[in-house]
Amino acid sequence: AIAAFCFALNLLWVLLIRIQPFSDYDKYWQVAISLATGREIEDAWYIAMYPHILGTASFLSVFIRIFGQSVLMVSILNVILTTLSGLLIFYICLEFADKETAAFASLLWALCPSKLMLNSLVFSEPLYTCLILLFMLMFMKLNKAIVAGERALWECIVVGSLLGFLLQCINIVRPIAGIILIALFIWFLL
Repeated sequence: AIAAFCFALNLLWVLLIRIQPFSDYDKYWQVAISLATGREIEDAWYIAMYPHILGTASFLSVFIRIFGQSVLMVSILNVILTTLSGLLIFYICLEFADKETAAFASLLWALCPSKLMLNSLVFSEPLYTCLILLFMLMFMKLNKAIVAGERALWECIVVGSLLGFLLQCINIVRPIAGIILIALFIWFLL
């Protein structure tokens, strides 16, 4: 029910508040269109300096090829990613708290104003937030399985490799995977 509420609230926002891409948002949009249509990327030197634009634009270009060049389609994709993030927050909280706490955390996510506003923009935040939360959930589940001795070594290696791949995907979209590794190191240390 909270995921449906999150989806409806964010969808209402993006349908009412439509923002044409500008500044950096326009760069993401133009590069995504170029990739989807096979055109040459303008200002390639700028993209070379900020390669994460290419990562996000590559993801968006898949949907542009399927659904066409619509900023609204990107906003709806952001709403879907935001709703998935809310579900991930719920399941992350279930790892260390009860269902009511998880539902409350998910509800707070649904009502978070900054997240709501970012959904109207062509930007990487909804994508990398969803990927980071997915990484955290997978890591917590793997850690729990290792501590309980429920997984064979080869299973841990496979899941660990998938986590490494997920960190690489996060880094392609926004180069912040190092911060996640530092946070995990601090978590282990403490």
